[in-house]
Amino acid sequence: MGYDSIITELLRIEDAGLYRKLRRVESDQGPTLRLDGREVINFSSNNYLGLANHPALCKAAKEAIDRYGCGSGASRLISGNMTLHEELESKIAELREPKRPWSSIPVFKPTRGFFLH
Repeated sequence: MGYDSIITELLRIEDAGLYRKLRRVESDQGPTLRLDGREVINFSSNNYLGLANHPALCKAAKEAIDRYGCGSGASRLISGNMTLHEELESKIAELREPKRPWSSIPVFKPTRGFFLH
């Protein structure tokens, strides 16, 4: 595929209204945010509980970075179970006795919920 055909295809995509551009988020991602200079309602964030900027969560995240570093590493099944996972599961188990929940593998996502066994 030559340069001219790539440009032609990109123009066709743009003319059809299908060309996507990155948009600039200029604020924290709460229920509303500043997007490309406009205040808009945020329907696309996974922060539906509004906790991403909660002071207690930010403090805990900073403490976890100091203790464990940045980055998720690999799946628990590959690189092992971290004490952080076990602490999370124990705290959740206290709320859901007698069953012991575990977070979804490879990562915990609130939208997926918990498996109980």
